[in-house]
Amino acid sequence: MPDEDVRKPTKKCDAHYIDIKAHGGAYIIVNVFLYIVWKLSDVEYPWPLWVMSGWGLGLACHIFGRYLARTARR
Repeated sequence: MPDEDVRKPTKKCDAHYIDIKAHGGAYIIVNVFLYIVWKLSDVEYPWPLWVMSGWGLGLACHIFGRYLARTARR
């Protein structure tokens, strides 16, 4: 059995893990920036919560979808 055939699923799983880490990192950076902008402004209404909750739902679906895809392949 060639080594390349054995390593292909591992590379695919690593790519999914890196993809989720990148999505999560962008989520944290952007939302921290929005929170700082909100705190520096004189607006009392916490408008960044809308972005955080919407994007957080998308991130959760991304993670859950990758988990379901991984369990479906097994």
